[in-house]
Amino acid sequence: MESTPSFSAPPSPPSMAPIPEMTVEQLVNEIHKTNQMLVQENQQLHAEYEDLEAFVTHQKAIIDWQQRFISLGEQHIKLLESIPMQAPEVLQPAPLPVGSVATEFRPQM
Repeated sequence: MESTPSFSAPPSPPSMAPIPEMTVEQLVNEIHKTNQMLVQENQQLHAEYEDLEAFVTHQKAIIDWQQRFISLGEQHIKLLESIPMQAPEVLQPAPLPVGSVATEFRPQM
């Protein structure tokens, strides 16, 4: 039985952090760092999403097979239940000559 994959991604930075007084160049650098961090987080989350998507697809395939097996099992049970009802009508024992049975099963020495 498979277990659900676990993933831990660092949380995104707060969207409205107080901005200290900076020069335009410092602000551009800060935005660039934040952008790089968000790109890395996005890549990590995308990889985790793909793993989870593959896991879900695999689980759906397992469920589909289980449902097929259940359906086949139900059909099998119906067929087995119909056999005893037909058996007395279809199968009639054939009479055998009494002498031939006794000689067939006699142990040979």
